[in-house]
Amino acid sequence: MSDHNSSANKETHVSGCLVHLFWTLIGNFVLVLCLVLMIRKGFSSIDIVYWVTVGFMLITRYLDIKKFQGINMDGKQSTVQDWKRYSILLIALSSLGWIGAHLLSEFFKV
Repeated sequence: MSDHNSSANKETHVSGCLVHLFWTLIGNFVLVLCLVLMIRKGFSSIDIVYWVTVGFMLITRYLDIKKFQGINMDGKQSTVQDWKRYSILLIALSSLGWIGAHLLSEFFKV
């Protein structure tokens, strides 16, 4: 039975790592890529990808806290209060980035 529990713990650990990687690295990379594409193309389906990614980042951050006992960037146990701060900051910065990308897109149109 301990082999089964050990296997389940390894799967949980791997899942937790993937969730943590998404909201810390992968999601941010996708957002930056989308912003660059938005500057070049203006309004497009990239906007949908951008906002869906923001949504997934919020969900994965919450899952990291609730299901995988995630840690914050200081190495301490994360709380729902951390998630609330993260959510406000992510939505605010994502909105500013989105607006800025579209303003730059209009500026660079030929």
